[in-house]
Amino acid sequence: MDPLRPAVPTPLPSRITASDVEALRTLTERMRALARHYGGQADTMSAIAIRSMRLLSVPATDPTKQSLQSALADLHTAAGWACVDTRLDDNARKHFATAMELANDAEDPAGMVHALWLSGTSLDEQGHPSDALKLYQLGQVKLTDAHNDSRRPFLSSWLHAESASSYAHLGRADPARSELTAARYEWDPPDENERADMDWLTSLVERHLGQLDRAEHFAASALRTLDADPDRRRVSMASITFAELHLRAGEPDGLCLAHEATQKVASLRSQRARERLEPLITALSSRPGSDHRELARMARKVASTRA
Repeated sequence: MDPLRPAVPTPLPSRITASDVEALRTLTERMRALARHYGGQADTMSAIAIRSMRLLSVPATDPTKQSLQSALADLHTAAGWACVDTRLDDNARKHFATAMELANDAEDPAGMVHALWLSGTSLDEQGHPSDALKLYQLGQVKLTDAHNDSRRPFLSSWLHAESASSYAHLGRADPARSELTAARYEWDPPDENERADMDWLTSLVERHLGQLDRAEHFAASALRTLDADPDRRRVSMASITFAELHLRAGEPDGLCLAHEATQKVASLRSQRARERLEPLITALSSRPGSDHRELARMARKVASTRA
């Protein structure tokens, strides 16, 4: 018997109220914060998301049930992204599919688009940019049903930015540039960290398009914003890109930046961050000197170790 599993399941409430839904949303945000700070968390978030589906069997008013479905969709989207970070891709797909179904039942098109967006990002990072583009395009179509939702401009901007990334991976520079321009058209980030995320993604696109100076500019902008950010996963991603670009440019601080980025990744339970070390390892290996070779060896060891 599992000593951590209760002998008797936790009893369900007799009725779901608005406060129950708000508590679920608060729990989701707290779990997101833990995942951003430590990386991973897929096992915990998946278990919570699956177990929370029992709440759908509890009586509630129609508006409360609809809010519950929307909150559960968000929870499954968060669990799906935690699975992406842990590289449990099959589990991620299941969570995203559940999130889309719940959001559809809740008549929450923005919630569905959120899951489509992250599902597409996962596909793009797995080397399927064409499939990712189909999800981003579907997301833009679904957003036409969310014209009164305050999340619409934010989600639209991210769909355009992620589309730019996919086009860049396909070697299609012109549509990638068009999508980057569209991403900034209505861009009004809710906080500075989201602004930094957009700058980091823009840096990656510019790097793929061969514009290293522009890529370095946006990576530096992202890091300046993230300097005091508790989201260590976000900071590590931007640090990797910034260090790689400095190494490729032959900057004297490249080695120190690469060491710092590698250390940041090593402290995380993020398989996705470890995979992101590969371009940095390539850049280190291209530089002369034993210090670069030794750091490349260390970074390769971090990248190959399961988080």
